[in-house]
Amino acid sequence: MPLDIDGLSFEELLELNQRVVARLKMLESMQAHMEMMRFTPGQRVSFAVTVQTMPLLP
Repeated sequence: MPLDIDGLSFEELLELNQRVVARLKMLESMQAHMEMMRFTPGQRVSFAVTVQTMPLLP
């Protein structure tokens, strides 16, 4: 579903950005919740720190 953003104003682009970021955070939270639901009480777990970087656009 292509979205034509060329006609959006600065304010509209900022609002769109905020909505996209909020949606991505919600999806990430849902994924983490689904992963946690796989565990059972008493099960041993460990945690690892991961760093994700976004490539810079030219």
